[in-house]
Amino acid sequence: NDLGFSKGKILATRLRGLHSDLTGNYDEAIRHFLSTLTASREEHHIEYEISALSDLAIVYTEIKQPVKARQVYLECLHLIEKRSEPHAIISGYSNIAAIYNMLNNTDSALYYLTAALNLSKQFSEEETLPFIYNNTGNVYFKRKEYSKALDYFRLNKLMHDATHNNADLWVDHLNMGDCYLELGRFDSAAWYCQSALDIAKALKSKSKE
Repeated sequence: NDLGFSKGKILATRLRGLHSDLTGNYDEAIRHFLSTLTASREEHHIEYEISALSDLAIVYTEIKQPVKARQVYLECLHLIEKRSEPHAIISGYSNIAAIYNMLNNTDSALYYLTAALNLSKQFSEEETLPFIYNNTGNVYFKRKEYSKALDYFRLNKLMHDATHNNADLWVDHLNMGDCYLELGRFDSAAWYCQSALDIAKALKSKSKE
């Protein structure tokens, strides 16, 4: 039917945008995502509109244009909130917080992260907690409140100790090492940084090393 055809065209354009993004052709990716956004609005496919806005925000973040990313994420958030899906709203709040942190607007970042954390606990969305904790730790690190940052990175480590996900633990140990370094606790910093290096080697990841 016509509805399926229009959605198919939108999806195809989005996929071309994602391919361009993955291959580093950001101008082309933005062009495809803007085209997806326009078509989604014309056809009133809100789920595709949300995807297009999110895709655009990710690209703008990648090319270090956080002001544009914030604008697009706020548009995206407005649509997500209308749909009243807790998981999507929590994710949206966490994403916009990361952008505000990039813009050195840490008060706004913490406002959205607190809202995300409250929703996560209210609706028992435990799987969203590591993302929230990590972003909150990053905000306090930027504010040079290293002890508070460490508390959040430690919460993540405790969660990931239970799941035994080495890729997640690598991030946790590196973050904790950075905090201990800034706090002047060099023995602890060395231990966690060495641990992060050992995990990277176990993962056979040169980029993580």
